[in-house]
Amino acid sequence: MRQMEMQRHDLAELVAFLGSDDVVALTERQETTAYVISPRLFKVMMESVETLEDIVDMRLALADYEQGEFVEAEEAFARLGL
Repeated sequence: MRQMEMQRHDLAELVAFLGSDDVVALTERQETTAYVISPRLFKVMMESVETLEDIVDMRLALADYEQGEFVEAEEAFARLGL
């Protein structure tokens, strides 16, 4: 993570300062107030979050199945009108 002292009007400089894998901490009075991340890093983070959500969903579905809480495929298709 990189730190940069700047005034509020220095947004263009911040964008130029930001690399493809960078996280920049914005501080006020030596207290971190926000983080700015590159679009590429944001995309990677969001993909990771989605993957983790899929893992949680699968584990919940498996737990339901193990407890006998499931719908047969034929019934599911019928409910969907297929």
